[in-house]
Amino acid sequence: MATLSAEIPENGPEKPPRNRRHIPLALRIFLGLLVIAALGSGGSVLRGYRQLTAIREIEKLGGSVGRFPIGPLWLRKVIGENQMRMFDQVIDASFVGTQVNDATLEHLREFRALKSLWLHEAGVADASLEHLQGLTSLESLWLDGTKVTDAGLKSLGGLPSLKWLSLNGTQVTDAGLEHLRGLSALKWLSLDGAKVTDAGLQHLLGLTRLEVLSLAGTQVTDVGLEHLRGLSALKTLWLDDTHVTDAGLEYLGELTALEYLCLNHTRVNGTGLQHLRGLTALETLLLDETPMTDAGLERLRGHGALKELALDHTQVTDTGLEQLRGLTSLKELRLNHARVTDAGLRHLRELTALERLSLKDTPVTDAGLEHLHGLTALKQLWLDGTQVTKAGVAELQRALPKVQIGDVSIL
Repeated sequence: MATLSAEIPENGPEKPPRNRRHIPLALRIFLGLLVIAALGSGGSVLRGYRQLTAIREIEKLGGSVGRFPIGPLWLRKVIGENQMRMFDQVIDASFVGTQVNDATLEHLREFRALKSLWLHEAGVADASLEHLQGLTSLESLWLDGTKVTDAGLKSLGGLPSLKWLSLNGTQVTDAGLEHLRGLSALKWLSLDGAKVTDAGLQHLLGLTRLEVLSLAGTQVTDVGLEHLRGLSALKTLWLDDTHVTDAGLEYLGELTALEYLCLNHTRVNGTGLQHLRGLTALETLLLDETPMTDAGLERLRGHGALKELALDHTQVTDTGLEQLRGLTSLKELRLNHARVTDAGLRHLRELTALERLSLKDTPVTDAGLEHLHGLTALKQLWLDGTQVTKAGVAELQRALPKVQIGDVSIL
């Protein structure tokens, strides 16, 4: 009969796992309080309880908070992560699509280290913003789609650290922008769809650190752009869906730090683009759905640093593409719904840095693709709605094996 044998490890038999001792919640809190009492005052404990209560109330309403953990790891294990939230630094809070009231936002006062607050479509009104006044560490505030008006912006004066502010889709008007004058640290301001006009932009003159400004969908015209001339730090400017014309571009010519300019769906036809020639840092220019013409593109000469150019739904033809030959740094070019044909694509041969090219809904055929064979940097090409065939695509991919074709109908 075979005998049973067992290998015994050199260090002796393995010991069975030790049962983890259950530590009652009350004891865990007591241990935590002892540590906190040793490190600080009783006031710290009281603030901790208030913070924990605030976190729980926010979570009940569907909101969320982000925390920076405080305290040694052993203490977190003893007390538990849930209870340790009373001592952690709450650095961000978010209410997205959650209906909040004054009582809810009053809890935010417990978060002295709060840096970011999202109140997107949260039903917040002017009175609620008064509870933010003591949040001196707050750097970003998002109020998109809220009920905030000019009166509510008065409360932002007590936020000296604010760097990012979004007021998209609010009822804020020119009068409300006056309350932003004291936000000297502001770097990013978005007013898309707000009730802002030319007169309101004069209140932004003192925001000399502003790097990003979005005025999409506002009533701004060329007259208002004159007020932006002093924003010398501005790098990104969105003016899409405004009443801006070529005449207004003269004022933008003084924004020498500008890198990104969106003029989509404006009245710019290109005759004023010569005013941008001094913007040597400009890398992105978006002109989709504008009355841009071939003559306008001629004024783009000299923009050697330009890396992205969008001309979707414009009147640009093959003649206009000839004006792009000198843009040798260009990496992305969009010509969707433009009036370009095979003949025009030969003017793109010198754009050897081009990585992305979109020709959707143009009459381009296989013959036009032959002009692209030398663009060895090309990574993505969109041909939806063109006359290109599978044979033409195959020929192109033999010349450019790494290029990705974005037309599912022919692949």
